[in-house]
Amino acid sequence: MVCGQCGDPLIKRSVVKPTQIFALIAATAMIAPFVFMVVSSLKNLNRRKPQNSNGTIAMILVAKRDPSDKLFGDNIESKG
Repeated sequence: MVCGQCGDPLIKRSVVKPTQIFALIAATAMIAPFVFMVVSSLKNLNRRKPQNSNGTIAMILVAKRDPSDKLFGDNIESKG
């Protein structure tokens, strides 16, 4: 092909460059977590909420732990 104004030969270039493909992959990697978060938030809006959630929370807060439980470390016996 030749330029219509000056008559110079035109160089045919590809439509998509390799750097553009890399940039598209990088942009997709950055945006995908946000898209997944929005979609999962919309799915959670459609779910029915539990009827008696306050009672469950109160039971968890009032529940007593076993004194022999050494998870919290407050019942360490001192030798002496």
